[in-house]
Amino acid sequence: MMDPRYQEIKAGEIPTVALPGGASVRVICGTIAGVSGPVRDIMAEPEYLDISLGPDAPFSHPVKPGYMAVVYVIGGTGIFDERHKEDLENRTIALFGDEGDAVSVRAGGNGVRFLFFSGKPLREPVTWGGPIVMNTQEELRQAFAELENDTFIRHPS
Repeated sequence: MMDPRYQEIKAGEIPTVALPGGASVRVICGTIAGVSGPVRDIMAEPEYLDISLGPDAPFSHPVKPGYMAVVYVIGGTGIFDERHKEDLENRTIALFGDEGDAVSVRAGGNGVRFLFFSGKPLREPVTWGGPIVMNTQEELRQAFAELENDTFIRHPS
């Protein structure tokens, strides 16, 4: 039940980090190699990284214990779990549980580009309608009533 907020980030504000082994990482949210992204102060303490790897390059990134992680491949292919030996390709998403270890990948022969997201699970009910997300149907009804009455967004006095 916090005030809504919006944070505009322009592409030029997103730092890029070159890592040993050839990984190029655009840091949108979180910190890698001492470089922090411009998106800050989010409740779930997320990381949001745009990672590019050259052909056959390896990469591993830790996931905090108890956090969930997701990768979404947006170019090329890569093996994201050496135990399963399965290539993930363009427009494929994979969820990694809250074991708190690391997400590791080896790029395919043409390299891979993927988005990495991790964050602290909210572990609370979620109810939504259109663009509004709340915890209960009653909160959702209240939010829509406030939206209709022009009281949904509160302006400081």
